[in-house]
Amino acid sequence: MSSVGVQRPALWEADTAVPAGEHAEPFWRSLFYFTVYRLLVALLLLMSVAIWGTALWLGSRDLTLFVVASVVYLISGVAVRAHSTAQALN
Repeated sequence: MSSVGVQRPALWEADTAVPAGEHAEPFWRSLFYFTVYRLLVALLLLMSVAIWGTALWLGSRDLTLFVVASVVYLISGVAVRAHSTAQALN
């Protein structure tokens, strides 16, 4: 049997179409794990500063900038998590 002229869908294309404006369940699952990872990294950075303070080599040039960047990273992670939860529930 010849497969000339038969087009197979690409690996990233789903077998069933998702309506416009909606995302499949694996999208929300992967976004959940990504946001949890972001929150854990931000909390780890802030806890390392709280525990070791100036003895830590991370942020050794400007500790205030390091803390501010970590807090902004944490806040953005919480905001993305809240937004994705709201979108998933709709």
